Amino acid sequence: GALEDLLERTRSRSYFECLRVPPDVSTTGVRDAWTRVAAEWEALRAAAPWTPEEAEALDEAGQVLHDAFAVLSDPDLRLAYRRALDS
Repeated sequence: GALEDLLERTRSRSYFECLRVPPDVSTTGVRDAWTRVAAEWEALRAAAPWTPEEAEALDEAGQVLHDAFAVLSDPDLRLAYRRALDS
């Protein structure tokens, strides 16, 4: 389901995968991806009564998504991050 997909993406190897963007994404592309992913996360938060474990996992996923946006939306941080992944 949607929760499992989101959790799998946020436990993936890279921020690019979390936001479903390519490594050569533009700042606008990052912002657009963030808008979609944040809306998905918000909908999941509001959707169902979650178990405490699911709620905690969803909160952790939200933090990873926020971190991904913070890094990828800054061109200098994004470049440093790409270099770190490539090394």
